[in-house]
Amino acid sequence: MSAIVDHYTRQVLAMFDTRYGSEIGEWLEKRPYIKLVSRDGCWKYASIIKEALPNAQQCSDHFHLVKGLGDNMADVIRKMIYKPKSNRLYPYPSQEEAKQYIMEDLYDMGVEKHRKKVRNFIHIKRMYEEGNTIKEISEKMNIRPHQVYMFLNTQMKKIITKDQMEILRNVSELSQIISSGYITPVTIAKKMEERLSRKLICRATRKLRAKYTMLRAKIRIQNEIIQKGKEKKLKTQTIKSYIMTGKTNSKKLILLKETNPNVDNIIKACIAFKNMLACKEDAPDVETWLQMVKRCRCPKLAKYAETVKRDMNAIKNTYLTSYSNGIMEGTVNKIKAIKRTMYNRAGIELLRAKVIYGSHPLN
Repeated sequence: MSAIVDHYTRQVLAMFDTRYGSEIGEWLEKRPYIKLVSRDGCWKYASIIKEALPNAQQCSDHFHLVKGLGDNMADVIRKMIYKPKSNRLYPYPSQEEAKQYIMEDLYDMGVEKHRKKVRNFIHIKRMYEEGNTIKEISEKMNIRPHQVYMFLNTQMKKIITKDQMEILRNVSELSQIISSGYITPVTIAKKMEERLSRKLICRATRKLRAKYTMLRAKIRIQNEIIQKGKEKKLKTQTIKSYIMTGKTNSKKLILLKETNPNVDNIIKACIAFKNMLACKEDAPDVETWLQMVKRCRCPKLAKYAETVKRDMNAIKNTYLTSYSNGIMEGTVNKIKAIKRTMYNRAGIELLRAKVIYGSHPLN
């Protein structure tokens, strides 16, 4: 069943005993003076209106657009939460990342004055080996050329302590072992065959172990949830609310965002779409939003974006005009109420007459 309502008078103009039948198009063709038609996102309605009223503008409904996006993305988020059948693997740093963390710990050894001296010495040596002149190094590091010269002509053992020298000598091997999947000092010491003491390994990997211990703890919590198997599932409305606002108290959703960076991009795209339809000041236009979706790497969101792209003019009218499908949706609810009071005993002819010509709240 379908109905057509006047936006200004709120009167029901026509009712049809079909959802997408040709009668709708024939009725519209007889009224070429219609300038704008508000509808939901159904492409069949769009094609019927375009064929019957080629010069009329179409306006897609705000509620259906947001609901459609929320329904699609809720399925995506739910699958991300409940998809894994086996435990997630612990993360490990790359060799370059491990080396950076080790060097940061090396710089932090000793008192403040010594730390600054060691940092400057290693940076100056590296920059000089890369082909920079003393003048260039002086300008980049904001120190006097004489100091650069003194650092370059000073032996390493006069600047760096014995412990720092040992760490620096083994930094490449140490970072390679860590990137291979060994992060505890005991296992690293065994792999290095005690060439570096366990005490120095602990000192050289302090920051790295602090970061990855925290990440592994989060993965461990998620693995425990997976092992339980019968955890309480999130309500769809909770997921939708999180998608459209970015706020939640659910530990599962917070954990998902922390362990899956792409979730943050999806949420930002959904919030931007909602703000765009609500005409917020900082909201993007349709074209910018479509570019944002490409960065999300989410097939279901990309598919929804294709639907938006096909119906772009109607969606632009959603936030460029004040028209919506709200009056139509309210009228549909009232028609259903009238139908129920008739106990479904009457046909479409009597229902049409009662809705269009009868004395009831619709008229």
